Amino acid sequence: MALAWSDVVAEMKAVSDGAFIATTGADGRPHLAWVSFGHRDDGTMVMSTFRSSAKARNLLAGNHHVAIHLPEGNHPQIFVRAEARLVDDMVEQEALWNARLLPYDPASFFGTFDNPEVLFVVLTPVYGSVQRALGRAPEVWRRP
Repeated sequence: MALAWSDVVAEMKAVSDGAFIATTGADGRPHLAWVSFGHRDDGTMVMSTFRSSAKARNLLAGNHHVAIHLPEGNHPQIFVRAEARLVDDMVEQEALWNARLLPYDPASFFGTFDNPEVLFVVLTPVYGSVQRALGRAPEVWRRP
């Protein structure tokens, strides 16, 4: 069964404001970390992290393919693949900071938007699936 991206977002928001994100290091090894996301009206998701974190170093190394999985539990299982774009423009970084998209105050982690350790990442989803019950095929969304 086909889904709209808005359906996947609604399921994500109903489950959690965060998820596990998988990145790949320059050596090809996977890395998994918990992150919180903000959702934009254009269908992209936003996250912030420390530039020195393993996930940031992996993205900075050039592999911008990520996988996102919401936590296991008594709810639909949600999986997303996305392309990551690192925000290097300070004007865009300040706009994302001020947009208050994240489910937390980034100042509590970074202090100010111009902290050199701040890295905003815009994630453009390319695939999403929602599996509502074990043994049942997932509903799928693909970027047109």
